[in-house]
Amino acid sequence: MEHEYTNLLGQISRLSSAELAQLLGSLAFELTIQARGTYAAGSSGVQTSTTLRAFNECEHFLLGMLRHLLFREEVDVESWCRVSRRSQTTALWGATSARR
Repeated sequence: MEHEYTNLLGQISRLSSAELAQLLGSLAFELTIQARGTYAAGSSGVQTSTTLRAFNECEHFLLGMLRHLLFREEVDVESWCRVSRRSQTTALWGATSARR
């Protein structure tokens, strides 16, 4: 798994700013769709609030990177990914796996 992560990180690091912005925007959009799976059917409530919170934290992470790109601030993809692997996205993947 570590090898796959390293390969993916290498591919992402080689993207242009425009390509990275497109990827981040697409991922953020897809996350909003997946997060809808936490809604309680037929109501305005949330069925699994911890999972929804994990989706929100991941969304915040992706949009933070996108904001840096759009405002032409430096984006260190490797550092961002290292931080996310240790924190919120780990919670997200665990939470979504538990739903299945």
